[in-house]
Amino acid sequence: DAWVDISKSRRVDLLEFKIINQDPPALSDKSVINAMEFGAKQLGLEYKLMISRAYHDSLFMARISPMGMIFIPCYKGYSHKPEEYASQEDMANGVQMLALTMAKLSLE
Repeated sequence: DAWVDISKSRRVDLLEFKIINQDPPALSDKSVINAMEFGAKQLGLEYKLMISRAYHDSLFMARISPMGMIFIPCYKGYSHKPEEYASQEDMANGVQMLALTMAKLSLE
């Protein structure tokens, strides 16, 4: 098992292993992804599709609604720590992209 191999390679005694969460991954809805790509292209923004482990933001919403997440550039990619910083320009671009995404989705 992987956890046994990891504990051995790190020279850590594994006394107990218990899985406490087995939530399935939440997938972004294709229509939401398409609308976000539309928004980014309209604004001339570079973008990339990403896999995120920020499931606390998406997992439960995906159960009741189509879901997708927009991330904006942050200093060194930091999130949820004191050094987190995003420029006003990047925040404004994120808001504009969200507005265009929602407008595009409202037409479907």
